[in-house]
This record gives sequence, structure tokens and C-alpha cells, in this order.
Amino acid sequence: MNRRILIAGGSGLIGTRLTELLTQKGYQVRHLGRTSRDGPIPTFEWDIHKQTMDERAFEGVSAVINLAGANISGHRWTKAYKKELATSRIGSTNLIVNFLNNEPNTVTSFLSGSAVGYYGMENTSHWFVETDPPGADFLAQLVVDWEKAAMQVKSSVNLTRIRTGIVFSDRGGALEEMSKPIKLFVGSPLGSGKQITDWIHIDDHCRIVIHILENNLAGVFNAVAPEPATNEEITKALAKKLHRPLLIPNVPAFALKIILGEMSNAVLNGALVSSKKIESTGFKFEYPTLAKALGI
Repeated sequence: MNRRILIAGGSGLIGTRLTELLTQKGYQVRHLGRTSRDGPIPTFEWDIHKQTMDERAFEGVSAVINLAGANISGHRWTKAYKKELATSRIGSTNLIVNFLNNEPNTVTSFLSGSAVGYYGMENTSHWFVETDPPGADFLAQLVVDWEKAAMQVKSSVNLTRIRTGIVFSDRGGALEEMSKPIKLFVGSPLGSGKQITDWIHIDDHCRIVIHILENNLAGVFNAVAPEPATNEEITKALAKKLHRPLLIPNVPAFALKIILGEMSNAVLNGALVSSKKIESTGFKFEYPTLAKALGI
């Protein structure tokens, strides 16, 4: 395949690490971003709200990877922020798909970001696989609409949707936020602590993307570690890693509902999501367990 890759949202946590790994493997990487920038990794300007972009970004590109999207947990889910969550995902996807469908280009593969929120936030013993129907909550419907936008791409483009869990990285993101109260000696599990978190180490996530590219895979794949963990297990593991005690009781569910509003559903609930499909393609996880991912 052509070795030139375009990443939308390439300056984010996942995009930065993915860019590093692709570059190490000899790929030429370029980004779509809010401002243009020259350099080893050139950035071409786009504006999701205005639905405009610098079409030069696509010159000689064989694969587009869309990682763009506002932070799900970055703000209380007000009506305005819900709109931003949708626009940043669906709007970015529409902009890319419209170009691929209507303008001359060399793109043969489109990897569209998605999320395990597709399955809904339910504390059940059912293991969700890629063929299961979506849930009925806000996040599930958001992901359904996000994926529908990607599925409008013309049939000659190889489409892959990657349903990602919570990404663990030592450079920031979820682990940093979860570690803050523990470092201050006020860490504790949330609610019952028994709710499932479908997580994945950032390097495994990026390796899945590269595996999909290099094996020309299409369809939908869950990007989660083989062993999901409960909120309590993760909290205790982080406390062990940081050498901090957990001295206070669990944060009550009602308090989280008052503080977070509707977003508390994503904190207090979680679905068991299977990684078996991507593993069946020959992918091997480097960080299959929580202990391995955290280095404890």
C-alpha cells in the first residue's frame, strides 16, 4: 500500500502516539487540524463547523484515520455540550466522507473512530460482540449516528469502524484523571465499584489500527483489552502503583449523579465488551492485563 497516511485529530493523545508508531514503521504521516503547520508532520487546516478544509491534505494519501471528537468526560452534558460531542464526531466524519465521495483522490482505506458506548451502559454479565444491537442511551445513539455517517463512504473505499474503550496512557487522559484523587490521598471507588471499565493500553490501540491497515481489514472491531476490570480493581491497582492507601469509603452514586448529571451513567455503569474478533485476525495484545498495562 501507499505509505502516506492522513490522521484527523492527530494532535490528541491517541493521534500523537499513533503518529510516532507509524513514523517508526516508515509511513509518511500528515494531520488535519485547526491550524496549518509545516514540519516533519505537516498539518492541514480544517473547520468542522464550517465544513471546510485544505484539500491538499489528501494528495497521495492511501488511508485516512479519523480520531476527531470532543472529550466525552470533559464537560457536564448540557444541551450545548451534547451538540458539540455530536458535531465534533459526526461533522468531522461527514466532511471526510463528502470529500472521499465527491472529489478525485487516492484513498483506498478509511478507519473511522467509534466507541464501546455503542452497546449502552448496562451492568450485565453479557459479553458484547460487534454484531450485537446498540443500546438506547445518549452515548449509544451518538455512536450509532457517528457510525452511520462513516458508512456513507463509497463502496470502493475499505471502511473500518473501531469501537474503542477507555484508553490508558502514562502521558495523560483517563489514567491521569483517575490518579489525581489517589495522589491526594482521597481516592476511592465510584458508586458500587463493581461497574465494568473496558480499557485498552494506548500502544495496543495504535497497534490494532496499524494491524487493520496492513492487513486490509474491513468491518467493525472492538478495541478493548481481553480482560476488562471493575472500577474498584482499577482504583486499587492505581493506588498500588502510586504507593498510596485507599482510606475513605466509596463515592456514593447519588453524589455523582448530583455532580455529573446525566454523565454519571457512563461512570456508574459499564458493559462487558469482547476483544475476540480482532484477536481472531491474528492480533496479539502486548498489554492484555491491568497489571501489565500499569506496570505493577
